Amino acid sequence: MKSKIDPLEYEEDYFQKKPLNAKQDQKKAQNNDRSKFKKSNLDQKLKQQQRQPLPKNLNTLSGRVITLSRQGYKVQIADSTIFVCSLKGSMKKEQGSAKNLVVVGDIVHFEKVSEDYGVITRVEKRKSELVRLDNLKRRQKQLIAANIDQVFITVSLMGPPLKPFLIDRYILAAIKSGIEPIVVVNKIDYLQERPSFVSDTQFEQDKENFEILKALESSYPFKLFFVSCETGENLDKLKKTMQGKTSVFAGQSGTGKSSLLNLLLAKNLDVGKIKEKTRKGSHTTSISSLIALDGGGHCIDTPGIKSFGIWDLSKQDVALAFPEFAPFSKECKFRACSHNLETGCAVKLAAEQGSIALIRHQSYIHLMQEENLPFWK
Repeated sequence: MKSKIDPLEYEEDYFQKKPLNAKQDQKKAQNNDRSKFKKSNLDQKLKQQQRQPLPKNLNTLSGRVITLSRQGYKVQIADSTIFVCSLKGSMKKEQGSAKNLVVVGDIVHFEKVSEDYGVITRVEKRKSELVRLDNLKRRQKQLIAANIDQVFITVSLMGPPLKPFLIDRYILAAIKSGIEPIVVVNKIDYLQERPSFVSDTQFEQDKENFEILKALESSYPFKLFFVSCETGENLDKLKKTMQGKTSVFAGQSGTGKSSLLNLLLAKNLDVGKIKEKTRKGSHTTSISSLIALDGGGHCIDTPGIKSFGIWDLSKQDVALAFPEFAPFSKECKFRACSHNLETGCAVKLAAEQGSIALIRHQSYIHLMQEENLPFWK
């Protein structure tokens, strides 16, 4: 005989259990909610992952990325063994604001798949990174190198021409990244005899820019070297500055970065020539590489960069590349002085009187007014 069910007891029992089931359903829905992986939150999620300890796995190794190529990322571990690695699929979904997730100089963790192949699962937090604004996707940054101490901003005389404003672009990018900028002016031997491919006008213009920089040598707020691969002038000083540190050579194509490294490191990197029609350098370095230095330290050779948009920049940041302005800016009449058209600007007055180099003040104004210089974050 079936027992009778009291409707009141059934109803009471039903409503007592429902809140618990509802909570379980809510928790399950939250776990399945993919909105927490929105692109806007990926950078934060990546930081959280970097703080979490790695699971113990005998096949998990760590090393430093020494080369980026079409074959993959070459990673060197502590015993100097090199693995060719690819990115784990889940990492590719967490790209965020960066165009490239891994760059030369990165310390990475990877799962060993075979004796010479692995899959990168994690990138350690970088102490510094040299970045530029991606030319195609203007709201993305392109990583150039990571975990570096100093960047040798390499420019040249006449082939390609010396561009003081471009130097300050690089300086600003380096300082924003927490990297020491060092300016290297190459091919100074061209001053002794004008090359046949250089016009009289261009020769005089570069000579004037050189003399301005040379006059600033003692008061320049950053290290400044004038060198020649042809004569070897000041290369010994340059080499000494590299010892014990991780450095990167950056600059336009044709400025002689690879030629300098061949002499400094006794290497045999490909060297290109200046194009006859455009008088611009050709891209001889197609991949970035980390090179170990005798006596300690590393150097990164990078492909030439024709343009250098600065990432994550505000107008206040521009002043970082001009530290010599600081003592004078305190005396400006207006607190938010742009050091351009305002009356009572102490910086502008100092430039007019020669206390600040006029070319440096002009470069500052150029950076502040440049139409294609982005100020978004």
